[in-house]
Amino acid sequence: MTINYYEMKDLKNLYLEDSFVLSIDEFEGEIVFSMDFVLNENHPLYFEPSSEENYCYRKGKIKFTEPEVVRWIKRNENRTTDINGEVDFGNIDTFIKSDDEKYVLSGDWGKLEISPKDIIIEYE
Repeated sequence: MTINYYEMKDLKNLYLEDSFVLSIDEFEGEIVFSMDFVLNENHPLYFEPSSEENYCYRKGKIKFTEPEVVRWIKRNENRTTDINGEVDFGNIDTFIKSDDEKYVLSGDWGKLEISPKDIIIEYE
């Protein structure tokens, strides 16, 4: 049985399909997705978006710590620039956890299979 990100405690109040991946950085013992998160109305940091925004956005990170498995199935370095000149790698279209404790994430930036010790969500 697979579990979607919105069924996971720390991710359930995010809308990743419209959040933006700003960068993906690989460090010793950690992979970090820098994000412009879309927060849903049940998120404790949620605020009403301005009239120019469709969503409540908040910058932050998804940190995958001490991964045992890191397998890039596909990788794409293409970036998109929006009308404000901000650069991103698109969205996270899928983020699922499998029975064997592996997570599979995919989007325009690629597809990653990872088996971390922990997933930490941080907000700026």
